[in-house]
Amino acid sequence: MPKSLSADIKNDIKSALLAGKDSMDVASRLGVTYATVNNYANTFFPNRQRGLGGRPMVVSAQTKRFIKLQVVQGQLKTAREVHDKLMELGYSISYKTAINVLKSMNFFSAIKVKKPLLTTKHMKRRLAWAKKYQNWTTDDWRRVVFSDETKVNIWGSDGSVKHGGGSLIIVTYIDDWSAQSPDLNPIEHLWHHLKLKLSLYDKKAKGVHELWERVEKEWNSFDKEVCRRYIDTMPARIKAAIDAKGGSTKY
Repeated sequence: MPKSLSADIKNDIKSALLAGKDSMDVASRLGVTYATVNNYANTFFPNRQRGLGGRPMVVSAQTKRFIKLQVVQGQLKTAREVHDKLMELGYSISYKTAINVLKSMNFFSAIKVKKPLLTTKHMKRRLAWAKKYQNWTTDDWRRVVFSDETKVNIWGSDGSVKHGGGSLIIVTYIDDWSAQSPDLNPIEHLWHHLKLKLSLYDKKAKGVHELWERVEKEWNSFDKEVCRRYIDTMPARIKAAIDAKGGSTKY
């Protein structure tokens, strides 16, 4: 595998493959190339069954779900990017067909904003907050109980639930945290991985209780070292916020 591939992506690829997903779908979901996933699969699962090859003429429902996930996460922002991604995955379709694929998933002109809008007031508060904690070490941050909230829907990430259903809000107390600052909270990365794990289920949860059971199971499956690795980035996050004068950072 490429040296630049992070340990998190490797773990996500392995989890998806172990869940029975094929290489093309895993590549679409994680934003890596088909060859990268295939190389990983061939190395660690040499006895796996391989497809017969050939390019599908119709975009499968499963691939649509993966495209939808990438749009919602902000990885694909335009119809052109969706078309290019489908072509990369082996779907020889026109740009118009790509637009129809988006329409079939109820995507029209709305595009998810990847980074929150920061006003001058937000930036001043972010800068003040970062300066307050700029001398904290990784040991200091390891003593912090990080808290945040996220929404997990039964049907999809757009919040719409057909034929009943519901959603869960995971809420914990948040204290002294700068507004509009997901890049300064490492737990945001865990939300991403949690939702990825939940998306690997072939069937949607039958109700809120089943959804909660899945959330609890997948949340408890996170390794302590994975959490610690994200927490240990806090000094770098703080520095990045100060360098950006309270503006957005790469995190």
